Amino acid sequence: MVERFCRGVQSALVDAATTTIAGHLKTLLEQRGIETVTVGRTWGTVGVDKRFDVAFDCVGGEMGRRVARVVKPDGVVVHYGLLSGEPLGETGRRVEMFRLRDVVHACPRSELPGLFAGVFAQLRAGRLRSRVAREVDLRDTPAVLREYQLREGKLLIKIGQFMGDCGLFEACPSVFMKRAYRRQWVIKKISSIFCSFGSQGMIIDP
Repeated sequence: MVERFCRGVQSALVDAATTTIAGHLKTLLEQRGIETVTVGRTWGTVGVDKRFDVAFDCVGGEMGRRVARVVKPDGVVVHYGLLSGEPLGETGRRVEMFRLRDVVHACPRSELPGLFAGVFAQLRAGRLRSRVAREVDLRDTPAVLREYQLREGKLLIKIGQFMGDCGLFEACPSVFMKRAYRRQWVIKKISSIFCSFGSQGMIIDP
């Protein structure tokens, strides 16, 4: 997202400042020498007295439109989320949608490692971090989600022990021989759990 929309950019505004992705964006933008300002979801344009080349909006609704108002007339609003649940609507600025899913699906499988190489390098260097609230076994996930709050951080869900306890490797060795198949099966099985709870704070650790 930064690579696509920030060539030649000197200033950027990022909303939803307390989210993990906003922190990651700020890090990546500042690495490029781009002056970056982050604002919370209750921000009302107070305290910002300049125009920005680009704004990253993951809230939509009225907040997204406020963000658009401080973008230069020839700038762009990168709209990549809808935390408010409300459409962004008319902004008076050029709006570009970004969905990582579209990027991944348009990329040949053989090129996926290269696509994420830069991200993995940042992770290994410790520059991009996700705060882990706690580790939970897969079998305990529904109970934990009943009390879990996104602001706590991410849940690190351990699935290896669960699958071993269930005897899945012995029952279906041809299917579960490869880690990729194991991961795919588990994600399908637990997707309904997270849909029910509307949780976004998930990290799966096979």
